[in-house]
Amino acid sequence: MLIRYHLGSIALGSLLVASVKMIRYLFKKIDTLLSRYRNSCDAFGKCCRCCLWITEKFLTFINKNAYIEIGETSAKYKSDELKAFQQISSNALRVLAINGIGDLLLFLAKLCVVVSTVFIGTQLIEEKASSLRHSHSPLFVCAFDAFNFEPRLPVIKHGPSNRSYFGYSVAEHLVDSQSGEAYILVGAPRAQSEQPGTYRSGVVYKCNLTTYRKDCVPLRIDQDEREPSKEVSKDDQWLGVTVKSQGPGGYVMACAHRYVIKGADFRWGFGICYSLSKYLDYDRAWEPCYNRPVGKAHEEFGFCQAGTSGEISEDNEIIIGAPGPYTWRGTIFKNTVSFRAREDKRWYFGPLDNESPVDKYSYLGMSVTSGRFFGKYTSFASGAPRANGTGRVVLFGKQQNNATIEVKLILSGEQLASSFGYTIASLDCNGDNKTDLVVGAPFYYSEDEGGAVYIYMNQNNNFDTNYSLKLTGKFESRFGFALTNLGDINKDGFQDLAIGAPYEGNGVVYIYLGSPNGIKEQPAQIIRASDLPEEAQIFNTFGYSLSGSQDMDGNGYPDLLVGAYESDAVVLLRARPILDIVTSITTDVKSINPNEIGCAQDIYSKLTCFSIEACFKFNSSNIFRVNALALQYRIEADFGKKYYRVYFNSSSETDTPNIVQRSISLSRNELGLQQCSKELVYIKDKSDIHSPIKFKLSYSLLQERPRVPKEGEPLPKINDYPILNQEEALKIYDARFLKNCGTNDICESQLEVSAELHLNKTGSQHTLYLGTRDVNITVKVANLNEPAYDANLYIFYPESLNFGGTKKIKGEQVDCRVPHNGTVVRCELGNPFKEGDDVEILFRFDPKETFGNISKLNIFIEANTTSKNISPHKSTVSLEAKVVRMAELELKGYADRQSVLYGGKVRGESGMHFEDDIGSIVTHSFVVYNRGPWNVKRLEVVVNWPYEVESRREHGKRILYLMKRPEVQDDGDCILPHEKINPLNITESPISDNTLDTYQKNIRVKREMVVMPEKIEEDGKIQNIVTFDCERGTAKCFTFTCFINDLRADQSAIVKIRARLWNPTFVEDYAHGVSQVHIISHAKIRLDPVLDIVQDRSNDYASAKTKAIPDLPSLPPEGPPLWVIILAIFLGILLLLIVIYILWKIGFFKRKKPAKGYMPANTDDKDFNSYG
Repeated sequence: MLIRYHLGSIALGSLLVASVKMIRYLFKKIDTLLSRYRNSCDAFGKCCRCCLWITEKFLTFINKNAYIEIGETSAKYKSDELKAFQQISSNALRVLAINGIGDLLLFLAKLCVVVSTVFIGTQLIEEKASSLRHSHSPLFVCAFDAFNFEPRLPVIKHGPSNRSYFGYSVAEHLVDSQSGEAYILVGAPRAQSEQPGTYRSGVVYKCNLTTYRKDCVPLRIDQDEREPSKEVSKDDQWLGVTVKSQGPGGYVMACAHRYVIKGADFRWGFGICYSLSKYLDYDRAWEPCYNRPVGKAHEEFGFCQAGTSGEISEDNEIIIGAPGPYTWRGTIFKNTVSFRAREDKRWYFGPLDNESPVDKYSYLGMSVTSGRFFGKYTSFASGAPRANGTGRVVLFGKQQNNATIEVKLILSGEQLASSFGYTIASLDCNGDNKTDLVVGAPFYYSEDEGGAVYIYMNQNNNFDTNYSLKLTGKFESRFGFALTNLGDINKDGFQDLAIGAPYEGNGVVYIYLGSPNGIKEQPAQIIRASDLPEEAQIFNTFGYSLSGSQDMDGNGYPDLLVGAYESDAVVLLRARPILDIVTSITTDVKSINPNEIGCAQDIYSKLTCFSIEACFKFNSSNIFRVNALALQYRIEADFGKKYYRVYFNSSSETDTPNIVQRSISLSRNELGLQQCSKELVYIKDKSDIHSPIKFKLSYSLLQERPRVPKEGEPLPKINDYPILNQEEALKIYDARFLKNCGTNDICESQLEVSAELHLNKTGSQHTLYLGTRDVNITVKVANLNEPAYDANLYIFYPESLNFGGTKKIKGEQVDCRVPHNGTVVRCELGNPFKEGDDVEILFRFDPKETFGNISKLNIFIEANTTSKNISPHKSTVSLEAKVVRMAELELKGYADRQSVLYGGKVRGESGMHFEDDIGSIVTHSFVVYNRGPWNVKRLEVVVNWPYEVESRREHGKRILYLMKRPEVQDDGDCILPHEKINPLNITESPISDNTLDTYQKNIRVKREMVVMPEKIEEDGKIQNIVTFDCERGTAKCFTFTCFINDLRADQSAIVKIRARLWNPTFVEDYAHGVSQVHIISHAKIRLDPVLDIVQDRSNDYASAKTKAIPDLPSLPPEGPPLWVIILAIFLGILLLLIVIYILWKIGFFKRKKPAKGYMPANTDDKDFNSYG
């Protein structure tokens, strides 16, 4: 059945189960990350994880059934999975049987895989034993870390419940220095205490040094076993927010900064601290804010929050930080912890209210420490992380008669919101018996840094306000969130420092060593949560709290206690003993003679050889506690070089024969004796005999990897895993060659360099005209004294030059290499460059087209040697040349058509729909020529364009109407206001010259000439010419700029401007009495001064002119205006009516009629010639 067992199906089923496990793990991770926030999502997260766990187990059952079906039928996984589910559903008793069979099959399969792997691995080891022989097998080389805290054998303690914040504060405590009775003290400020009537009041736990994980017991700090009185509220009082031990045989303090005194109409957050005896029995309660003024609530002592930080000094003084008084200015309180009869029992505190050294909301008292900062008496320091926005640390001196403590010094942070002073610690890191100060700013930030720690060195019992050293952590790590004095962990006489970065990954603790100059800048050890045993690697906020300086396991070295409150855990890291080892390395010759072959150990060798001897001896009292030791030593020759010159005769490393390593076993009787080993060295390359052969000797202990004990087993003995003193375990030795360099064996060379720059000179100044010629340099080098080994000539030139090559004028041995980084030419002068030798070389460089903006060309020349150069000032030459960018630019302007016509019918703006309705095309072009020799990266052509008649009004009549944006017929563009281009949105039409084909005859035009014509003789005739020119003030112009890019030598670029003549203006105003209208535009070249172009500016100006000529028909003589005719007719009619009216009035139109009966006379007989 195993043969038919389908491995692919097993893999598919395992993938399904693993997927569910991964989702469940992600839920758990998210829940862990959000554990600091108490919200309604908790229940939902737990429900999801529970469902996923059930799904995982269900799939496991189904898989086992499917595997059986596959083994029986060889069918596919999917069908057998369904079949298995149906069978389980129909027969529940099958589950137990199938589950057992499935487990058996999986066990047999795993067993086969393990046996096969072991068999194949054994065969490989036997076949390739020589190549597989390595120091890591079967022993572990104890050189993985630089220092002595052992993360592989931690003492781990867990809190009794989740989210109790177990590990929020920690303290190492020794009952006394003789008995060895040691306890781990852990604050869990959100744990449920045993006191009735309280909710999460907090607990302080005591833990023994055992392998049990959950054997911590709560301390009975509050002696009252009854419910708290009505005047007190201990709910969420955070007992354990601060836990401190005075040291071996000293007091212990624990605080609850949210302890509340309440009444019917008030709740005062005073805070409280408790002191315990060295046996961890209750001593007394400390309430520094009780019975102090609270009338103004938070403006006095209403929200004191005493116990946020605390310390017990060497002089039995208890210091309590209280950041709440006087609107969270904060202060510290001091009293005598022993409280004996004759001791001063008064409370002393820092200045308050307006006398406070900090402003409101500064949180002074957030951290406290003590030490002998200003002399023999004990003084105090306290952090105010929000003071001044950056944070401050206030150092207090002696107490005064009025119960206040004087302020001696104030240190300020350097960055806003960095919380400078959030944590502080005191230690003597340089061994001068004066207390130094360490200040943490965990919220310091930069582009790639997060958190900072500042070291202030005590100088003659005072401090400089400027820090001596700043250490920074990784981005968002909150480096400096916890600090502790480690004591002297390496027995060198200087106290050391631990710094927590709880948010760098799962948490990191950095170990820094003290030295005569203070804290060393590089950490000696970096302890990550991932360095712990597997079950502890998932700890979060590892390094949130720290406690050190106490020897908890009695091996003579102080240990380190680390809290990880988000995981409700603490870790005690024990210090391994340090074995002091004295090492040496010597050769059998004083100097290596490269001219001799063979050596005493190999007289027939054709290579130069010599022997090297490495010795060591233990010089430590701890060595007698060890039964036996195994060491490995390793010698590397020519380390740090790309090519090695020597190899070891006994080296087993085929790829690296310049390395030899061996193992040495020592019995107990041999531990105090000096041990030596000799190795034979051969020189294979003598080209470099001036630089010594460097040998690096390193020793390391060979130890078995420690086994993590199970719960209930004894703690492993940490003394079984010592570490070597790294300062002596690593040695470097120089083996020097014998050289012809005088009696002192020091080659004292004298290199002298001279150089000539082949460029034009103006006085003493060289000038480089870009584009005209190359840059040639002649360099001479001479050695006037003893041989110069590994002699080289370097030419350092700017990036704006290209290296063109060399020409050897004298000295054939010179070898010049193509520059590897583009700005240095290296020439090997000889090895050695002998006394009296000299060389002469010509170097050629070409200026790049993108030369840059430099105004001076600087070239530095240097000759150096590994020998001693007795005249270094003569070995360097600096050359300088003025850079001139000569580019002769010329601007010309012209009109594409010298003359255009105007005439025809006058159209208003509303009657213009197409481009041809406007008038004739007018095109002006400006040509920029670059006569060279250099290129112009960018230039500007500034154009003054006439567009309206100058009428002294806001808007005059149009002259030229732009239809399109001007163009640059090369690489460039023109920038002008959008409203200047076709503001009437007239439709463009194909270019046409037929604008004036149809003229209206006999049209009358009005004459409102603004610019009067001038009588000018042109072409031998007197003509009336009107000129539109903004420089004459007859036209309005707007200015625009055209940019031309990368105008190379002997090339040109054209700016072309196309417009339309505004016909109505010319027909209306300049149809008669005007011979021509001249329209002139102007342009000029403008260069950015940064380009530093030298050229003749007299031809940088140009203009273009278009002549507009009227083309109108002859009109008949003008008659009287129409209105005159109409008025005359009207007046004539009016006059006629007046005359008629007058005649009518005088009766001119009346006639006399005869009387009745009147008969006319008979005239027939009448003599008309007679009278009467």
